[in-house]
Amino acid sequence: TVPKVTQYYYEVKPRNKVEVMCRLLDLYSPKLSVAFCNTKKQVDELVEGIRNNEGDITRRIRVRSRDEIGRLSMAINDLVSQMQEIIEALQNGCRRMQETQTGISACVEKVNESAANTTQNLTRLSGGMEKVSGAVQEVKEDTLLLGQTVEGMKQVAEEGSSYAAGIKGKAGEMKEVALASKKEAT
Repeated sequence: TVPKVTQYYYEVKPRNKVEVMCRLLDLYSPKLSVAFCNTKKQVDELVEGIRNNEGDITRRIRVRSRDEIGRLSMAINDLVSQMQEIIEALQNGCRRMQETQTGISACVEKVNESAANTTQNLTRLSGGMEKVSGAVQEVKEDTLLLGQTVEGMKQVAEEGSSYAAGIKGKAGEMKEVALASKKEAT
């Protein structure tokens, strides 16, 4: 302490501070005084709670003065408010990211399911294509055989036509011989 300065210490419950302060000012009528009202303890509790990740960031320091401690308390209140807004923004961002991730996961599941269905369809299509290819090969072989058969029939028809022409020629000769025999007989 400094000479000519008298200091008093009173411990008062928070709800009685204003009333006790008024009575002390009436009792002593000081010309000049400085009063500390446990603001440091509130700041220390708030800072300690935040430091230990247990602080209630909705809680604010009650500011009753405009001196250095009051301005510091207001600045701490502003900082805590900004921190609270940032935390809320982060929580909202995380919530939106989780919703987006859920949507993406659902889309990936649908794509995987569609890919599995496509694979099954391609497998069936491949089997069908193999059957069609086999059938086309059989048709090709049958067509070649049919071509050979037609060629053989054409040759037989040509031979038959030639043979028929020969028979017709012989029949014509026989007719002439028969007509000549008939004329001679008549």
